[in-house]
Amino acid sequence: MVWSEKENLQYKKIRKRELGPLYAMKGIPLDNPEARAEYLAEKVLNLQMTDHDVIMRMANKEGRAIALKFLEDMVIEKFF
Repeated sequence: MVWSEKENLQYKKIRKRELGPLYAMKGIPLDNPEARAEYLAEKVLNLQMTDHDVIMRMANKEGRAIALKFLEDMVIEKFF
């Protein structure tokens, strides 16, 4: 599902700029938050089904931009 313009703008305000080089290295542009979330969840964090469920519940309750920021926070805490 493609993110709405409102969701993209919300994400651009709260995104973690520290991960910009990681996304650039993988060729994932700023205007593709879906690819960013997928990459972090599946390749970087290697989340299990239970973890995915928690993230999806957060996305449904608080919005996808907030859920992606949570993933980015997890990556920063784990690797930086």
